[in-house]
Amino acid sequence: MTNNPNAPLKTRTKLGIILISVIVIILTAGFVIYININKMLSKALTNAFESSPAGEVYELKFKNLRANPLQGSISVLDVSLQRRESPKKILSLYQQLDHAEN
Repeated sequence: MTNNPNAPLKTRTKLGIILISVIVIILTAGFVIYININKMLSKALTNAFESSPAGEVYELKFKNLRANPLQGSISVLDVSLQRRESPKKILSLYQQLDHAEN
């Protein structure tokens, strides 16, 4: 049996590399999830507004939707509601009438 004084050091070094690798993977995954959650929340907010009665008359525009899962909050900057030039229902009825006439 040979006593190699470098054996515990090699084991510690390997464990350290594995630990650092796991931390980097977790941080990268967390960043990717954070970006995707913000995109999904933006899309969900837009879809929810579009399907509401107000969405037929007004158009919702916003910038910088940010979710903070640690605080359980969502912040939205630069929100604006603009009246649509022609409401969706009326526009779709006109389109249906045009197709019916043709």
